[in-house]
Amino acid sequence: MGEFDSMAKNPARTYSGATAAIIAVLALAGCSTSSGGASDTAAKTAGDPAANDTSGISLPIDAYMFSIPQAEELNRAQAMLADTCMKKYGFDYEVPTGTKAPPGDPYANGRRYGVVKPELARKYGYHMPPNPDAPAQNAAGGGLKSGPRANHNSDERLAMVGPPRDDPDQDFQNPELRKIGVIPDGGCIGQAGRRLAQGKEYGRSRTAAEIRAKSYAESQNAPAVLKVFKEWSACMAGKGYTFNSPVDPPRSPVIKGDTAGAEEIQMAVADVACKESADVVKVWRDTEAAMQNKDIAAKQEQLNDARAARDQQLKAAAKIVAGG
Repeated sequence: MGEFDSMAKNPARTYSGATAAIIAVLALAGCSTSSGGASDTAAKTAGDPAANDTSGISLPIDAYMFSIPQAEELNRAQAMLADTCMKKYGFDYEVPTGTKAPPGDPYANGRRYGVVKPELARKYGYHMPPNPDAPAQNAAGGGLKSGPRANHNSDERLAMVGPPRDDPDQDFQNPELRKIGVIPDGGCIGQAGRRLAQGKEYGRSRTAAEIRAKSYAESQNAPAVLKVFKEWSACMAGKGYTFNSPVDPPRSPVIKGDTAGAEEIQMAVADVACKESADVVKVWRDTEAAMQNKDIAAKQEQLNDARAARDQQLKAAAKIVAGG
């Protein structure tokens, strides 16, 4: 039995279902640019539905974004296509399962302005509540990764993502693999993405992502937002905390470990109370929404194309996932 036949029957490694191409979809499917949640580590104890609910905040740009479940459907379809391609070379590619979307919060806006719900602050501080719909690991035990694992050999990496930019002529070391054919541009993952994109931009819209990030950054310097930030800061000072704006508390050294301690919870409860008294969330959200609406109007044609491309990719992804 040849070397390639041996690998085909006994793949050396199983790949995790994500690379930069896949992560690009999730990066701003709806995930906030805010550091509102100091730790993404969920509390280890399951909470009641009300305490898990982080919904309630929507933004105009959401209409042109992939929701987290939609992005994960696209990721799953890409991974399934990549796995089929990788098997041709004798390797496996792990297909992600489950969802990472916070309950009722498909665009992850619930923490865009930090902790905003008293029941969450009292129970989890600045930590994220557990997501009962998100399995701890994929079926194969790997979970999503940000790129190739360190122990991938060069042939596996080539099949997965293609030759590096600084060495585009790089080829398989195994001569049996060279006989199979030319490595797809961007490897099996790149090929899968192109099939789903069907000539359009794959994954998230750069235009939508830029508008979302821009409004978050610029809104923090808007006069109306600065005014409520000042009121919030004075309120926090009255409770014994010195912060300039609501983006600061999650960076506090009192926030540590997998679960919230008493000191963290006390600070989070004060934070939410001061946000409520200064009307921070409404003013900040409304300011951001106005900024986004202005940018959306200026780039309406591009965004309409992006939304059509998103819907087209989701339709293609649904067929692939349904086909198993």
